[in-house]
Amino acid sequence: MTERKSKGTMFLAMAIFSSVGLFVRNIALPSAVIAVMRGLVGAALLLPLMRREAATTGAKGRGETPALLLSGVLMGVNWILLFEAYRFTTVASATLVYYLEPTLLILFAVPVLGQRPGKAGWICCALALIGMVPLSGVLGGNGAVGFRGVLLAFGAAVLYTAVVLFNMRLKGMPPIRRTVLQLFIAGAVLVPYVLLQGGFQALFTADAKSLALLAVVCAVHTGLAYALWFTAVPHVAPQDAAILSYTDPVLAVVWSAVLLGESFGWAEALGAVLILGSALFYELWGRRKNKG
Repeated sequence: MTERKSKGTMFLAMAIFSSVGLFVRNIALPSAVIAVMRGLVGAALLLPLMRREAATTGAKGRGETPALLLSGVLMGVNWILLFEAYRFTTVASATLVYYLEPTLLILFAVPVLGQRPGKAGWICCALALIGMVPLSGVLGGNGAVGFRGVLLAFGAAVLYTAVVLFNMRLKGMPPIRRTVLQLFIAGAVLVPYVLLQGGFQALFTADAKSLALLAVVCAVHTGLAYALWFTAVPHVAPQDAAILSYTDPVLAVVWSAVLLGESFGWAEALGAVLILGSALFYELWGRRKNKG
């Protein structure tokens, strides 16, 4: 696969990821049920890729089970928080706050990995965190509802950052195998909770629209999107891949405004600029200067 084609494939994967909020918002099922189905079905769909990877790399990373289990649990809870955030604030605001993950990764890397971001990194982190304020709805008078959604999205971003940090330590495990196992664990660990809450009964009483959208989230937003990502990422330079990842929040804002008719005023625009602009600035300039 050529680099140009790989970039196009990665762009398509990020475009798919960016629309998950549109579908989750219209699924009349508990967030935990959606998370369980996404994890289990997504893992099953990616099994052929994992087997192909195992044929070339062999079985590795068996001694990393505790970290893998914990990262899978965190991934499942992360999904629940994000899906709940979609219900209490706009898809655009939830996605933008969730995209604080690069900023949180810089902050968490200080105590966990012993890395120092430098002045540029600290400034970018501060600006990105300030960007949460206009997205919370406080400035626009959206009040407690929007703020609750932003807090849920922020909690999801914290958990996803922890998953990324665990992945950095799971160096002995091939990436597709790691992802498949994390997806499976994320879904399986939530099954007892959903059973206790009687959530699975909702699957049998859900309307056809909700079931169809759930199938799309499992098959397209998980199975297909991850498959496209893993197919493309080996052929794309790391910095190009990082830049392409910004397709997700940018398109989420577009889908939110165009397809859902959600408002996107000056406050949301300011938050988007602070969060995405500071992260992109650090990726393109601050990280390189810090290394130098």
